Amino acid sequence: MRDSRAQAEDHKPDSPPAEWALRQLRREHPHAAYVFMSERGSPVSSDGFRKILARTAEEAGLDALAVHPHMLRHACGDKLANDRVDTRTIQAYPGHANIQHTVRYTTLAAERFAGLFSD
Repeated sequence: MRDSRAQAEDHKPDSPPAEWALRQLRREHPHAAYVFMSERGSPVSSDGFRKILARTAEEAGLDALAVHPHMLRHACGDKLANDRVDTRTIQAYPGHANIQHTVRYTTLAAERFAGLFSD
């Protein structure tokens, strides 16, 4: 995966569902050069991805949120924090150099405290 800010390849930690999906994609499209391809066989552009995401959000009734690609990055961090993944692992996933950028996911993960205290 290419990080457009760093202009470098960015390999994410493997997960069984992601590995399964990529293997399935490779079986169905053995000659595909990219994971996200346009109908013409070229990689989907950033603008194209934004349009796809906006259309999908609208179809899901989320268009009022002004959904954008960076929201997916934050949603991933929130999901990992709520699943009680340790902070250093969450830091590595989006490639945060500074742990302070990752800590906000753990402080926002209210679900982590559910059932911690009894009334």
